[in-house]
Amino acid sequence: MPLTDESLAGYVALTGESLNIPDAYYLPPETPYQLNRNFDQDIGYHTRSVLAMPMRNRKGEVIGILQLLNRKTKFEELLNPGNVHEITQPFSETEERIMRLLASQAGISIERNQLHESIEHVLDEFVKAAVRAIEMRDPRTAGHAERVSLLTLQLGKAINAVSTGSLGRVYFDKKQLQEMRYAALLHDFGEVG
Repeated sequence: MPLTDESLAGYVALTGESLNIPDAYYLPPETPYQLNRNFDQDIGYHTRSVLAMPMRNRKGEVIGILQLLNRKTKFEELLNPGNVHEITQPFSETEERIMRLLASQAGISIERNQLHESIEHVLDEFVKAAVRAIEMRDPRTAGHAERVSLLTLQLGKAINAVSTGSLGRVYFDKKQLQEMRYAALLHDFGEVG
């Protein structure tokens, strides 16, 4: 999706300003943005009220947009182009403040997840480099660490499948299985020295 100030989300992303639009079909002609009606036409919808907020990271940079459409007055009623004016209303200032807080939390959460993924990637690359160093020590054992890791993970998953006996109470979650994988890959790391 091209990032231009001609779309609602693009305008919010580029300017960092929020938009609280009572009726997106009737925007003042001087606004640089307009509603792209293709979505409405494609699925038989009618966008009326719009609240679009920037999601920011801790540095204040916009990393996403939180956009809400059609603030309904009757939650249980299904919206269609015929009743959109009867059961929707503009978003209030209170709702805008609440959504600003939610957008802030969402932005920080996204940044945190990206950081976590980056750390996992660095750790994974370190483990791969360590395994290569171990295998360079003795090329005849190439692939040994990967085979041990594969067998260890298969054992962990087999234990997870057991529901009776002393192993019936043992369960390895995704994080623990990843730790087992790293431990198995690095089990000969001490031999490098």
